[in-house]
Amino acid sequence: MSRASFAISTVTIDNITCFIRSFFVLSFFAFSLFDGVLLCLIGHAY
Repeated sequence: MSRASFAISTVTIDNITCFIRSFFVLSFFAFSLFDGVLLCLIGHAY
């Protein structure tokens, strides 16, 4: 019983860390893309 619950908690912690890591990677790519578009717009504006 305790071993199964420990395995389930480990899996959930692993999934949460994987989700957070993928979220940070996606947000970083989105931010870099947005930054590139913003720099392009500013460069065309001036």
